Amino acid sequence: KESSAASDVYKRQEYDFDYDRNLAYILDFKNKESKKDTLDIINCSFDIMSSVYFSRAINFGKYQKDDTIPLNIVLDKQVYENINIIYKGKNKVTNQNKKSIDCIHFQINLIEGTIFKANETMDVFVSDDANRIPIYVEAEILVGSIGVYSVSYTHLRAHETDSYLVCR
Repeated sequence: KESSAASDVYKRQEYDFDYDRNLAYILDFKNKESKKDTLDIINCSFDIMSSVYFSRAINFGKYQKDDTIPLNIVLDKQVYENINIIYKGKNKVTNQNKKSIDCIHFQINLIEGTIFKANETMDVFVSDDANRIPIYVEAEILVGSIGVYSVSYTHLRAHETDSYLVCR
């Protein structure tokens, strides 16, 4: 939600992806009105939330430090091509309860706009197990930086065999 002295402005977009037809169906909310739209997409196109889920399912075991994995981001009814995920290796993260957690560390290139500066990355640390729980996320923003720790998680669905998503 964005606010100004003159009025409150609320904007939200919901995407429904049809990968067979390479289309994204958009439900665009602004204040109390909504509008439907479509957008042509290309393979491996994700909105911000689905890109996080996709990145959690990458088989990082086949990558070396600083290898990049391209993906396409849909944001504000535009497709941004080759926004890279950069594998940074494995690290331990100490959470707010002083527990040390083995993590996979990667960065995601960010898109310059109303929140992020140009040429910035978001650091993401997910648990190095079958659950790939987001443990810590950090990014620079226009007015400083943000850091987010997971506080709790339940109903984990770890599997004995890993399954990975692959973009073609």
